[in-house]
Amino acid sequence: MRVMADQQGRELVEVAKEAGAELVCENSLKAALDRDWDQQIEKDEALTLILNVLRAVET
Repeated sequence: MRVMADQQGRELVEVAKEAGAELVCENSLKAALDRDWDQQIEKDEALTLILNVLRAVET
């Protein structure tokens, strides 16, 4: 995302929002996901969310 933003002369947040990937703009991905990391179901949900963001960026 950063490379794309730099190549386009745009801000990372702007490019991320356009791609539906605002999550990557946070200082800490783990903190942004705000999950109980001791619970496997929450880890699985977080992974699904991350994969969906990556798919959005790829698209």
